[in-house]
Amino acid sequence: MLDLKALRTLQGEDEYNAALKEVRPYFENEPGEGSDDAAHFDALVLLILQYETRHYRIPAASPRLR
Repeated sequence: MLDLKALRTLQGEDEYNAALKEVRPYFENEPGEGSDDAAHFDALVLLILQYETRHYRIPAASPRLR
């Protein structure tokens, strides 16, 4: 059973970099749909996205006037 109390977001740049390193092989060898590896990949991507959204904000583009 999944221990929901053990889940947490990435807590700093070291964890973020470790998650990036761990997710990289999945892009070269895609896990099978529904597999434990696919679930692990999905979780890593969500954690990375959440961290990047919080720490690496991209400002909204302003319209270019002619």
